[in-house]
Amino acid sequence: MKGLLHYLFIFIVAASQAAAFDENQLEKLKSQNACEGCDLAKANLIGANLIRANLIEADLTEANLTEGKLIGANLTWAYLNKAKLTAANMAGVNLSGADLSEANLSEANLAGADLGGADLSAANLSAANMAGANLSGADLSEANLSEANLAGADLIKAILTNATLIGADLSGARMKKADLSGARLRGSNLSGVDLSRTSLKGADMDGAILCHTKLRGGDDNTGCK
Repeated sequence: MKGLLHYLFIFIVAASQAAAFDENQLEKLKSQNACEGCDLAKANLIGANLIRANLIEADLTEANLTEGKLIGANLTWAYLNKAKLTAANMAGVNLSGADLSEANLSEANLAGADLGGADLSAANLSAANMAGANLSGADLSEANLSEANLAGADLIKAILTNATLIGADLSGARMKKADLSGARLRGSNLSGVDLSRTSLKGADMDGAILCHTKLRGGDDNTGCK
């Protein structure tokens, strides 16, 4: 009998964890476009209209926000670990200090977004638009940034160790004191980037476009047409 009760308890706990989010708080978000600090983990928000929503410190762990509209939303210090944000429009969103580790942001629009100090480790950002975004101090270690647009982005002191940036556009990005150790930069565009104070130990830069690119040994213009 005790054994049966034990397994029944485990089943109930597992079921409650699977549901995860608070339905009342989800309704609050839908009606007020704000739910600061709410529990929305694993919530289904596919295609949701959350333009300028207030989701400061909200828990959106493993939430599905595929193709969501989050333009100008405030997600400061929000938890988005393993969240699905594929093709979401997040232009101008505030994600400073947010946890986006292992999140899927492929093809997302993050132009002009504030991701300062955010945790994007092991995140999928392939083909994402991050032009002009603030990524200063962000952790992008082991992130997939293949074909991503990072033109003019602020990557000062960003951690990009072992990140994949194959074919990424980094033209004009600010990368002072960034760590690109072990990063894969094959075919990336590094035109107009100052890498003189950037760690490139073990980085693969084969085929990268270097035009007015500043390296520790001086300017490299080999890729200029």
